[in-house]
Amino acid sequence: MYNYIFTCNPKNSELTIYEFRKKDDSYHFITWLDEGVGVFETELSNEELCECIRVEPIIFVRHIFRLVEISSIHKFEDAIVSCCKNNMDESASFTVQTRCSKKTSDSIENISAEIAERLIREGYQLDVAGGQYIISVFIDGEKVFWGIGNKKYNLSHWKGGMPHYSPTSQYHFVSRAEYKLLEALECFDIDIKNMEKGADLGAAPGGWTKVLVDCGLECTSIDPSFLKPEIAKNSKVKYYHMLVEDYLKLKNEDQFDIVVNDMKMDVGKSVNIINQFYDQIKEDGIVIVTFKLPHEYSYSSIKRWIGNFNGFQLIGARQLFHNRSEITVALKKRNKLRKKISKNVSNLQKNKNTGKLSKKLERKLNKRLNKKRKAEYPPEEASF
Repeated sequence: MYNYIFTCNPKNSELTIYEFRKKDDSYHFITWLDEGVGVFETELSNEELCECIRVEPIIFVRHIFRLVEISSIHKFEDAIVSCCKNNMDESASFTVQTRCSKKTSDSIENISAEIAERLIREGYQLDVAGGQYIISVFIDGEKVFWGIGNKKYNLSHWKGGMPHYSPTSQYHFVSRAEYKLLEALECFDIDIKNMEKGADLGAAPGGWTKVLVDCGLECTSIDPSFLKPEIAKNSKVKYYHMLVEDYLKLKNEDQFDIVVNDMKMDVGKSVNIINQFYDQIKEDGIVIVTFKLPHEYSYSSIKRWIGNFNGFQLIGARQLFHNRSEITVALKKRNKLRKKISKNVSNLQKNKNTGKLSKKLERKLNKRLNKKRKAEYPPEEASF
């Protein structure tokens, strides 16, 4: 069994445990170290666990690291340095991330620096922003939980999965929403710098438009509310002061590399709008959308909403640090998926109209429906 430390939004701590248990039969929750910081064990290796989180996906976890050892507060630095010498190439770069629980009284400000200095003396290269290895340290009273791992297995290279961005250079800060998009692009490993055109649905006051323009894209921004003047006047911004539904009626033929949607509306309506934009998204184009979760929802609802995207491949879904009562979903357009679905629907409708629905097709459809029902969690078991 492997032990891991994980981080999540404290408001969704129980939901995170629930979700892990549903995805991994070997998962066993051990204890909470602090609000939103827990320990669990599983038979899955680092690579297997991260693949499970990405593919399933597991939505409400933000950050994990594999636990190597629990040490005394007085001896852990020696243990970490010794472990690094035994497991890291001498040419490897590293960074140190230290956190502590609220009940920890000792100052930890200098701990990361002290560990880094000792490793530098051993010949390792410190790279705070992009180290190949992350040394993760969580101090809880007299106990120190620590691990050393490749950054790709931590889900986020930020400490505890909590990114902190600075306002971009072209404009002053527009809204905190811009940080949500920056985090989503990073979390889902989406590179937009070679893209040409984007669309921002529900753009006002312009935070997501700003991110797209800062990355060099031309942006079609749509909202009946007003953009910040400096955003609306930018030569790369084409501003439509209207509802997205009214924009769709214009039958505009622009094609977009990426469409982003942070509209505060019913999730089902938001998904439907993305589906209506399908023909204006380039093949392999990207969609990033936030689901504004209602006060009460079921886990099966989230799965159903994601499943209602027509012709898109799921890249990932995660509750990001900059999300509040919402999750962020990233998708890629796939024409083949839409054609296959359309063909199946067409064949089914044709057979129904002629009254010749074959028993073979009926069994196939029933099998799919039963599989889908089993995959969805019972609302009474998973309502939050």
